[in-house]
Amino acid sequence: MKYKILLFDVDDTLLDFKDNERTSLKKLFEFYNFSDLENIFDTYKEINKSLWRSFENGEITREAVLNTRFSKTMKTYNINVSGSELEKKYREFLNEGHKLIENADIVCNELSKTHRLFAVTNGVRETQIKRLKMSGLFPYFEMIFDSESIGYQKLSI
Repeated sequence: MKYKILLFDVDDTLLDFKDNERTSLKKLFEFYNFSDLENIFDTYKEINKSLWRSFENGEITREAVLNTRFSKTMKTYNINVSGSELEKKYREFLNEGHKLIENADIVCNELSKTHRLFAVTNGVRETQIKRLKMSGLFPYFEMIFDSESIGYQKLSI
């Protein structure tokens, strides 16, 4: 059976989200003059993962994840911050990250000659579209399906 349509996840399949996340968090924490970056980063990762799991289970909203992950992280260090303010600044840094996974552009170029390509992502729509455009991958995809627009979270199996 030959597939005619191919679905691609964006983060860590096409774009190096781990690198982008780490770079963006470093910029964010430095911007606010937080010290002990490695420990804060590790704490953030744990809290963020837990919040996204709660979202996937239908226990909290996407907005709750985005607007509380930084305030919960910093609260563990007895620092009170506006979670939504840090989220906004983080999003600015994150929007700029478009480092490709090795050969993602070559794969998309070749497959687009014989297949219909679509992107599927849990990421924030505005962020993902901007990153795909900056990476040069955007033209390969007929459509971007994102959980924000569709109203359903793409589950990891």
